[in-house]
Amino acid sequence: TASPCSRRRIIEFFDHSAEKMAYSAEDQKKLAWLYKRDEVAESFDTDKVRITRKGNKGVHEEELIELGPDCISDFSPGSKFECCNPSFSCEVGLYEEGELELYRSWEHAMQASRLRPGQPERRAVNAHADVRDAKRVVRKAPAAARKDETKWKASQLALGAQLLRDKFLRNKALRTQLLAAANRPMAYRNAHGDAFWGCSTEGRGVNHIGRLL
Repeated sequence: TASPCSRRRIIEFFDHSAEKMAYSAEDQKKLAWLYKRDEVAESFDTDKVRITRKGNKGVHEEELIELGPDCISDFSPGSKFECCNPSFSCEVGLYEEGELELYRSWEHAMQASRLRPGQPERRAVNAHADVRDAKRVVRKAPAAARKDETKWKASQLALGAQLLRDKFLRNKALRTQLLAAANRPMAYRNAHGDAFWGCSTEGRGVNHIGRLL
């Protein structure tokens, strides 16, 4: 099981001045995939840019998730389990400092949690139906409106679990849909580079959403 760490993961490769490290054909293939993935992810979402080589200390390790016939990995609009998509539109409650705020989706609530309670930017997050616009509000928020990023990242897994629990407890119809999954494994498969909460279309990633579900 991966240990909590920053959402932004760093690829570290050691380049010796006297003797360059020799990579096997398999390692070169992995490196090519990593760098290609970074270009796609960065253009979509600057929060999800890096993926780590397996074994780096202090970072989440990607895995190759088995996307077999028993694994539920289609959370796309119109699918049976679209309610499991982080951006699925439904009320999700964020409770902080004795105040409950309702957001458009799990993703909206997560983004708002990066800002200090009472800040107008938090309300602005909820004003945007498109999650990408909501994230843009957070990125452009002044430093005074933002929480300490290191502390937020250290708590994001616990917060994500709390918001998922609220999402399905608050919405009975969604809870019924989720229970229909029984004990089948789940994976948030996506093509926009989120290998922290989900995995790539090939199954590479940490898949925290799938684990929590």
